[in-house]
Amino acid sequence: LEDRWLLSRFNSVVRDVSIAMENTYPHDACRPIHEFILELSRWYIKLVRDRVWISGNDPRKISVYYTLHKVLTGISVLMAPITPHISEHIYRNLTGMRSVHLAEWPDVCEGMIDARLEKEMEIAQQITECVASARQDAKIKLRWPISRVIIAPKEKFDMPEDIILKMTNAKKLEIEDVKVKVIVKPNYSAMGPKFKGDIGLVTKLLEGIDASALKEGLEKTGEYILENSSDNSGKNRFVLTGNDVSFDTELPKGIVAKEFDYGVVYIDSELGDDLYSEAMAREVIRRVQAMRKELKLNELELVDVFIRYDEDKCDKNFEKYIDDNKEFIERETRCRINPCVELEGDKKEVDKKEFDKNGFEKEWKIEGNELSIILLRNIIYHL
Repeated sequence: LEDRWLLSRFNSVVRDVSIAMENTYPHDACRPIHEFILELSRWYIKLVRDRVWISGNDPRKISVYYTLHKVLTGISVLMAPITPHISEHIYRNLTGMRSVHLAEWPDVCEGMIDARLEKEMEIAQQITECVASARQDAKIKLRWPISRVIIAPKEKFDMPEDIILKMTNAKKLEIEDVKVKVIVKPNYSAMGPKFKGDIGLVTKLLEGIDASALKEGLEKTGEYILENSSDNSGKNRFVLTGNDVSFDTELPKGIVAKEFDYGVVYIDSELGDDLYSEAMAREVIRRVQAMRKELKLNELELVDVFIRYDEDKCDKNFEKYIDDNKEFIERETRCRINPCVELEGDKKEVDKKEFDKNGFEKEWKIEGNELSIILLRNIIYHL
């Protein structure tokens, strides 16, 4: 799906840039190229990252390579009149041809343009951006999983649900409206001169009414009659207008909301034990990957990992979090997690010379937990 989308977007860009160039509007040609490159790097590359790690000549991986080669070659030609030197560098590296300035201008393949798919992906991107913003408000890191994303659309629309779940790192996607609590607030600067000595009674009556009904009444007729039910004299009957009050909304506990062009996106910020466990595993993955980078390891090279926990400065559950997600960590970091051992003075002893040659140990602090991670290449240890 993502390959079809990228090829559709590319052909749309070729069409738009060609029209702009023919009309000698270079600024109109630059904008779609810029937007396309951002979508390519920030959206498509993230979507296909897992596919390029598939071993062998899997068609899913080959499809990514083909799509990227076609698009990058084509976009370098489109950029050539505007950025001649970088376009030349990209084109020659990709094709081995003499010059991008000798290449033919790309033709638009109208059959590959899928406006509906492009619209669906645009919606998915907006939803993903809203979720990222909501995470920031809730102080939840992007790599941490969340239980659900809730979408309350203004009108029905299609969207790639699997892609949204993947890009938002969420477990469930729900389409429904979230009930919010409406809160009414008195505007004393307007109500004070209007009700004078009765302001205290009016405030008390406001506390006991249905704020949603009050808001609906004001929106329909512009006024709302507030009555004291315990007084039949009619003296305690007050007419409210829109200037007398203001309204606020309160979401259910743990729910954070963000608006986008097609509705409202909500996230559930409550992290249960299972989600927090996975979050800690992802934090360990990030550290192991950083250590692999420092060691300048080949992407496919397998390593052994040992984790040493500081009992006084590490939550007793942290080791359990790692054990519960052991296979996940091993798969993501191309490693083998072993029971922690000492370098000397232990029955299960790592060869000290081997560690000095191929080992790397680093201390980390993860959400207040202090631990050491040891990476070993070509490990030799004795039982």
